Amino acid sequence: SNLQASLETSQRQIEKLKTNLATAEAQGLSDPLTGLKNRRGFDVVLASQLAGARNGAQPLSLILADIDHFKSINDTYGHVAGDRVLTAVGRLLSSSFRVEDLRGRWGGEEFVVAFSDEEAESAKVILDRARREFVRFIFEGDHGERFQASFSAGIATYPKDGQSIEDLFKVADERLYKVKEAGRNRILAADHFSAQELSEIASLSPSSSPSSQGSAKGSS
Repeated sequence: SNLQASLETSQRQIEKLKTNLATAEAQGLSDPLTGLKNRRGFDVVLASQLAGARNGAQPLSLILADIDHFKSINDTYGHVAGDRVLTAVGRLLSSSFRVEDLRGRWGGEEFVVAFSDEEAESAKVILDRARREFVRFIFEGDHGERFQASFSAGIATYPKDGQSIEDLFKVADERLYKVKEAGRNRILAADHFSAQELSEIASLSPSSSPSSQGSAKGSS
């Protein structure tokens, strides 16, 4: 029957995903600092997840996130403190979301997440819970200073925003850039901010840098 054939196809896709996950782990395609997949490891599994989304006619939301003012965190509080922030993001992403959701460190202070079978708005709600949790973390600088950090993110969703991994990354990156222009520390899952978001942005000060007893300001 069609149902049986569909179930068998889904089972094969699950087995293929498990195999790809095992392959990524066996090849050491993880980031030693955060414990997340590195760029190559993420790519291996994302290709399989996107194929599964196509076959199942399901959405897939890709998130590109960036720690705000990370260069200034390193410059102000030291590189060891910067590593603590990166490690904290890794732990947060590892402990948040579903087991099957894909997380990775894209490089530097950039992180990537893929939510299978999630539309843009639901992916944004899920990620925003993690963002709100992260801004409450207290970090310690190399000389005992206390500071906080935040991250910004852009979301692109298959098939609405693109058919290929490259297209999805391009759209997510463009949206991340718009968040940075708007003051950082928020998430954009559409081409434009909503009226409510624009009102919130207007009510904030021009810079939304990490708050602390000595805030880390700067680019990145």
